[in-house]
Amino acid sequence: MVFDNADAPRALSRFLPMGPGQVLITSRNPAWQGIAPTLEVREFRRAESIALLHRLAQYLTAAEAGQVADAVGDLPLAIEQAGSLLADSRMAVDRYLGLLSERAHDVLDHDPSGVYSQSVAASWAVAFDRLAADAPIALDLLTVVAWCGPEPVPLELLTDHPHALPTQLRPIATDPLVLARCTKMLRRRGMATVAARTIQVHRIPAALLRTRSRGPTATTTASWAAIVVGLLHETAPTDVRTNPAGWPLWGQLLPHVLATASHDAALEAVPTEATHLLTSAAAYLLARGDLQAALPVHERAYDARRAIFGGDHPDTLTSASNLTLNLRWLGNHQRAYSLDEDTLIRRRRILGENHPDTLNSAHQLGLALWLLGNYRQVSDCLMATSPGAAESSANIIPAPSAWPRCSA
Repeated sequence: MVFDNADAPRALSRFLPMGPGQVLITSRNPAWQGIAPTLEVREFRRAESIALLHRLAQYLTAAEAGQVADAVGDLPLAIEQAGSLLADSRMAVDRYLGLLSERAHDVLDHDPSGVYSQSVAASWAVAFDRLAADAPIALDLLTVVAWCGPEPVPLELLTDHPHALPTQLRPIATDPLVLARCTKMLRRRGMATVAARTIQVHRIPAALLRTRSRGPTATTTASWAAIVVGLLHETAPTDVRTNPAGWPLWGQLLPHVLATASHDAALEAVPTEATHLLTSAAAYLLARGDLQAALPVHERAYDARRAIFGGDHPDTLTSASNLTLNLRWLGNHQRAYSLDEDTLIRRRRILGENHPDTLNSAHQLGLALWLLGNYRQVSDCLMATSPGAAESSANIIPAPSAWPRCSA
């Protein structure tokens, strides 16, 4: 006998045969101890995912198959559906990945030629609907976690700042029993991985939940994104550069900051808070010496601020200044010089010749010129800003430890 997708051990026990024979039970609920030996079936190993994708869509390279496997989190049914869709459409992998990001429900609703009775999207939709009927607060908790990154989410992010949560979710932060009931339900329904101090949602149901939260509902995509940005903004330690004690927590929050604060919905709903988080994340990466990882974060913050606030906004110019530092430390002196020059022109026009930010930009442009070998222009740059600002070449170029620092 086979009991497929069984939910509750207690409800099933009366149907189990007492005589000889074999019984197989499949379930998302891990609580079957005492009824039958359990075997946890996890996601495919990456090699298994790539092998199945190659069998279904033979035109994929190993690198492309790896990208697809990573995007769907090696979930077997999602791998099957992805391979079927790619084989049927001959779609470029970049296009598939873009559609998965933008229209997860539509992509994951593809019928893999009748191999399974339900698509990934349909299967999870049933689970979400049942959770919404049984425990709406648990579904809201799952949705908040889904708007974070796919890595484990510290529970303190959800519990330490009740005022940053919507009214219907505040009991999870103020009543430990409510949180325990919600996490127990999510774990027993196989919808989240719950540990002593973290909770984690697989990237596929997370993507479907983010899609589900769109539309003219009480809590829309922008609202959920804003909630998570607010929680991260409250939780992330300040003074990243000068406070190494906050680095361990920043290390835990970093993937969630990058996933949420860089999302278009967050930048649309709460642009100031989202770009501030991105800037702090880049500062954390620089403080840890990861210059290459910091660069795209600085670029995202700068591009977002320029698009939302305009090129002359103080926050945009701060991001431009931060980006030039990152570029310079990576040796991209020509691009740093071009951005430094534009930032100085704008600050002179908006703030005046002797404003501290203008003088800082003049210093950075002088440094850029010196690194490009344009030594004669260095003094002219500083003199044009303030007659008293010109220094000898030895003083113009300080040690890296004294170079200007990133700011929020």
